[in-house]
Formats: sequence, structure tokens, C-alpha cells
Amino acid sequence: MARALTDEVSVLVVQEVLVRPERQREGIGSELIQRCLAAHPSIGRVIANTAGEEFQTTFAKTLGFTELTTGLVLER
Repeated sequence: MARALTDEVSVLVVQEVLVRPERQREGIGSELIQRCLAAHPSIGRVIANTAGEEFQTTFAKTLGFTELTTGLVLER
């Protein structure tokens, strides 16, 4: 499952990509990301919310994402 949010103008945020552990490393996560991107071809900025988790960050980098060094979050 992949969950993404967009304003339909300038940004697409991939919030979650969930693949069952026994099915990981089969290309399913990559396919889910590609489908999100294909559904919004005019969006130029795509952000992967990895919540700082090393595995998720490494996965996103293999797809061409680069790490942001700045950002703010409001936790409620």
C-alpha cells in the first residue's frame, strides 16, 4: 500500500509505502512509488516522508530521492 498527498499543483508527498516483510525486496515498493509518480506527472517536487528511519531513507535514495537538510514539523 502507498499513501500520497498532493495539492495537484506543485508538490506530492509520499507519506507511506507498506509492503509485507515476506514480500519486501521484490520490487513492490518501487512499483508503488512509480504508480504514485505516474498518477501525477505534472508535479515537479516529490517528497518521501521517511520519518528518519534508515531503511526507508535508503530505499527512497535508491529511487533517486535526495535527503533534505532542513525542515520543520509540528507534532500534536
